Amino acid sequence: MEFVRVVSIGLVLLFSFNVIVKSESAARTDVRSGTQLYPIQDREGNFGLIDCSGRMVLEPSFRTIWEFGDGVAIVVGEGRQGIVDQHGKVQWFPNVEFLHTRYSEGLVLAKKDGEIGFLDKAGNFRFKIERFAEVFPFSEGMTAIPFGNALRYVNKDGKVVVTKNFDSAAPFHQGIARVESCGKTGAIDTTGNVIVPFRDWHVSDASDGLIGVKDANQNRWTYFDSSGSPVLDVRFDYVGRFSEGLAPVKASNKWGFIDKSGLIVVKPQYEEVHAFQEGMAAVVHNDKIGFIDSKGEMKIKPKYDNLPVNIRFYGCLSWVSLGGTEMYIDRFGEPVWISE
Repeated sequence: MEFVRVVSIGLVLLFSFNVIVKSESAARTDVRSGTQLYPIQDREGNFGLIDCSGRMVLEPSFRTIWEFGDGVAIVVGEGRQGIVDQHGKVQWFPNVEFLHTRYSEGLVLAKKDGEIGFLDKAGNFRFKIERFAEVFPFSEGMTAIPFGNALRYVNKDGKVVVTKNFDSAAPFHQGIARVESCGKTGAIDTTGNVIVPFRDWHVSDASDGLIGVKDANQNRWTYFDSSGSPVLDVRFDYVGRFSEGLAPVKASNKWGFIDKSGLIVVKPQYEEVHAFQEGMAAVVHNDKIGFIDSKGEMKIKPKYDNLPVNIRFYGCLSWVSLGGTEMYIDRFGEPVWISE
């Protein structure tokens, strides 16, 4: 098999495209026929884009290309910034500095002509904010922006939709968001109603329609749904966020996965695990990364370098490192792009 070779692509990882695995022969074609694009970097440090098959879509000529969101990626050139679409068409925005690295729900936080706000894909302000603070990308039509010393949730027109003030406000996921106020942490729904009371405890970010809470002095984790009803109570050393119906759990210094009923689906046996995405999760065994499916079956044997970055499949491909050589692999573990 012939590979196109480039130097380090860095750690710019991209978002997802659903892949349906059929028969093995058909699947090998399918997993390299998606529309997602991936950044590569040449020996001069310039970024370009390849598709799932490794075909060059955009020749390396940019200082940075960030992750795709809403069908576009932010690009940085010499003294200018803009966006590129999935066909490789670039649009430059005058006097713009992006403050987030990706578009979400059609908007991105940026500075333009000295003012800060959310830009649309044409490079125009949808609305402006008074200052840059802990502002997350839009999720479910809302984000929290600063009002004085507090944060409030607004819609895409910049109008306040949750009037309560918070010290910290995470993105909504399926109607739930983690918030902090007066040193206490809880969770609210999209109307601002409290569904997890404010206390001195650990509250995870919401995901898969659930939000987890851990008492400070116990290994007891309780998960609440968007109505505030407790739906799961488990005891582990640690429980992570649910993704694709499964959550990582730690027991006796080993990691596995549970489902939303609390059933252990993947026995704790790995040194580390990453969240499921595209039906697969990266796991660490004997300090090497491999990939399992949602039943716990090893689909790609552990042989890749264990690096402190989030390793996941994004559409057709996953970025990995093998003996210090960076590459993209497909869902069968075959290299599509190898760095020099």
